[in-house]
Amino acid sequence: MGDKLEFHGVLQKKLLELAPDFCCYREKEHPIPNVQSNGRSGRIDVAWWTLADRDLLAVFEIDSTVRTKSLRKILHANCPYRFWVYYGKRGIKDLIETLDTEHKITIIDFSIAFEKRKKKVKQRETEQLVLDI
Repeated sequence: MGDKLEFHGVLQKKLLELAPDFCCYREKEHPIPNVQSNGRSGRIDVAWWTLADRDLLAVFEIDSTVRTKSLRKILHANCPYRFWVYYGKRGIKDLIETLDTEHKITIIDFSIAFEKRKKKVKQRETEQLVLDI
């Protein structure tokens, strides 16, 4: 299997490709303004917009590590559906309970063992892994 960064890219691509199946526009690296306490913006990995009224429908943040700022970005998005796709090994329950007190985020949590390899793994192998999930 490929590395974490490659997996992130393939999963992001697949989420972007799915948007039309749900009658949505798609956007990669969608800006979320004023996420940080200093007023700085952040970017969400994938955003889906409705075709009919062009409202933000769903956001997807993809992480292999527990990142508080990722959850803050998701919570700051003004949309009905918020997804955090987590493929790391650390427990996330405590962090979610602390930050998402209103249970607005849907967590897609799965664990993948990434091998440390020196040779490059084919893109097709990583894409197949995403399809199998």
